[in-house]
Amino acid sequence: MIITMILIFVFGYLCIALEHKLRIDKAAIRTPAVFGLLQAKGGIDEHDMFNTFNMGVGMTMIVAKDDADKALAALKENGQDAYVIGEVVSGEEKVALC
Repeated sequence: MIITMILIFVFGYLCIALEHKLRIDKAAIRTPAVFGLLQAKGGIDEHDMFNTFNMGVGMTMIVAKDDADKALAALKENGQDAYVIGEVVSGEEKVALC
């Protein structure tokens, strides 16, 4: 099975489903410009932006690293704009923005 788990990405709550740490690569996230405007005009810190707005990430899939290319290909073949935003690693902190 390619898909291990499908989860709605909510910064503060995704960690509940994980026994490990989720490392999110902020630079990999295709954040729509409106979020930068909201952050600047509202004086909202980065953590709150991710926690409240998910920075435009709608849904995530967690798959085995060896299956990532196959999962991306299958999603793209079915019209989904999929890309990697992070990885599951060992660690105490449940979610880390890198």
